[in-house]
Amino acid sequence: MTTMTERVEAGAALLDKRLGTRTWDKRIDLDALNLGSSCNCVLGQLYDGEADGESGYVHGQRVLGIDGFGPAGPAEHGFTVPGFGSSAATWGALTRTWRQLIRERIAARKRS
Repeated sequence: MTTMTERVEAGAALLDKRLGTRTWDKRIDLDALNLGSSCNCVLGQLYDGEADGESGYVHGQRVLGIDGFGPAGPAEHGFTVPGFGSSAATWGALTRTWRQLIRERIAARKRS
């Protein structure tokens, strides 16, 4: 079983690989970030699905090839919580984990 931090790190690594850059994190509005929202989550902020009639979250999953369940799905990449009916506290913890990872990445770039 992977930890929330490991899943978020896997999601960040996937974004690094698929977007071809390590600067996607600069596009995330940390004040608005909410992993429980399909518009304000990481994928919702990075991907515009309105042209396809999808939320950014759903569109991002499809583009990244993680729109299924199991080890290659969105939960294993930290884009959603595993299982159904998760509590607000779990969504909050996932949001805080993404915020921390993004802040650390940005701070590391400033130091180098």
